[in-house]
Amino acid sequence: MIKKLIFTLACIVSSAMLVSCGDDFLDGNWDPIEITVNGIKCKSNVCEVPANGGVFKIFTKNYGSPWLNEVDENGKRVWPIDGSWTDYKDIDLKGDWYSVQYDKSGNIVVTIMHKVADTPERNIKFYLECGDSFGEISLVQK
Repeated sequence: MIKKLIFTLACIVSSAMLVSCGDDFLDGNWDPIEITVNGIKCKSNVCEVPANGGVFKIFTKNYGSPWLNEVDENGKRVWPIDGSWTDYKDIDLKGDWYSVQYDKSGNIVVTIMHKVADTPERNIKFYLECGDSFGEISLVQK
């Protein structure tokens, strides 16, 4: 009889704990990722990069290190390429005008080269994930 009572109480407590969580933690209800580049929040998740290039660190303010899901260069997917999937933290992506790696802290580090005046606008876009929250950021060099 005691075992039955303890089991019943355990079921009631467990049920109450699950119900008390509310809807805040259901899939899709996570806060959006707050993305910054070199500590600055970019307007509409698009950051303009100077013509002389530079090094740009992509951070998430409200989550830990972002998971890199995809990288597009000028609208075309450049990572991952089908058949060559690797762990996102091992990324060592090199294009004609940029390179992408992770630093020791788990942040994405993008190096963008100098742009010659008559070169068309360049865009590299990152699709990020932090658990069940998603976001994107573009670095545009005009």
